[in-house]
Amino acid sequence: MLKTISIIIIKELKLIVRNRGVWIVFLLPTIIFPIINIGTSYFCNTNSIIQQKYNISIIGENKFYNDFFENQNIIITKCKDPLKSLTNNDIDLIINLDKSVITYNSKNILSLIKANTLGERLQQYSIQNLNIQKNILCRIENEKGFIETVDISLNKFLMPIVFIVFVSNSCSNYADDMFAGEKEKGTLEILFSSKLSKSTIFLGKVFSLIIIELLSTIISLISFNISAMGKQSLDINDMLYLFLSAISLGCISSFVSLSISLFSRNVRESQIINSFVLSIPVTLSVFKILYNSKAGNWIYTIPIINSIELITNSLSNNGNMVAGIITFLTNIALCIVISFVSIRYMKKEVVLQT
Repeated sequence: MLKTISIIIIKELKLIVRNRGVWIVFLLPTIIFPIINIGTSYFCNTNSIIQQKYNISIIGENKFYNDFFENQNIIITKCKDPLKSLTNNDIDLIINLDKSVITYNSKNILSLIKANTLGERLQQYSIQNLNIQKNILCRIENEKGFIETVDISLNKFLMPIVFIVFVSNSCSNYADDMFAGEKEKGTLEILFSSKLSKSTIFLGKVFSLIIIELLSTIISLISFNISAMGKQSLDINDMLYLFLSAISLGCISSFVSLSISLFSRNVRESQIINSFVLSIPVTLSVFKILYNSKAGNWIYTIPIINSIELITNSLSNNGNMVAGIITFLTNIALCIVISFVSIRYMKKEVVLQT
């Protein structure tokens, strides 16, 4: 059986490689990641961010900055526990006048950008109105006390979306042709009537997609680390967590897109359904990043969502081995269920044709 599956894999890979689109899939990460690293700094300085309201909590007093806080678009909120309010996204920033620190929420992209923007505005105010060449609030850190630059941290919010786009969509076009395309060409009935078992046919096709997903993921990881130029390179552990989550999500994407191709009547129908279904992980990742709700380890038992959670955490250097293993095993279990349903459908199709 393994020998027969390998023959199908080689056959499908030859067809995929002949398609010039596969080379675009491999080249895109090497282009996109450097663009993101260069573009994030520009994004942070946009006027739309500067003009937004700032909801802050102030610790301590400094009479020199009273006019600044009164005349700017700043809302000062009194909090019993400012750090808890910051973590819960009730406020954007904490300004500690006693320690000369601006604290932002590392899980909130706008909080990070506002911290840097407000720091620059305070610097300008110090020079223009107080004749102080050095900003009194000279330290910007996250809620854990770590210092990060804006362009590096922004990547932690953008990269999960980019990774998920690459992983979930890199093979859908090839999956459309594997079953729906053969239906249009009239070769699927010939394939089903051959001596090959239905499980062999399905697994051979899906493993060829997984190989492409694997190569795309490896290229994405390498491109990300190179484009970071040492500023945000992932360590070995986070690379492993990211790899496990990306591959497991890629496996689900491969199984789902191939099954859709099998159930579809033609390539066009398969493309439409695949485009909708494979946009779900991207949409979920956007909601995860923007609304960043905290959840326990149980979230790693939910397929697709667990990959999004682990990808986000791994790119923020917060991955862990237990979460990686649970995510991988849970998603593989879903792939087994999808393959079982698809193979049963293939057998039913053969019976109907006879």
